[in-house]
Amino acid sequence: MPRYAYRCLGECEDAIQVTHGIDDRLEECPACKEAVRKMLTIPISLAAQTAASVTAKPGALVDAYIKEVKEELRQQKKEVRGDIDV
Repeated sequence: MPRYAYRCLGECEDAIQVTHGIDDRLEECPACKEAVRKMLTIPISLAAQTAASVTAKPGALVDAYIKEVKEELRQQKKEVRGDIDV
């Protein structure tokens, strides 16, 4: 289940992290019972992907992309050659 972050709008102003379904919502702060507001969050998979791309060197990313595209082109050429009856 996804994890969500909320901020208490009451006196305690706590930052709260809870795990619940996508359609559920936390309505009140567990500490002071005041209203809460959902904070902006990014999905964990996107955050991990962004962190990985930041740690890699730009040249390595470009080289990996070029290698991947070349392999895709080789596969497509094989498929096209197989489809043509000579």
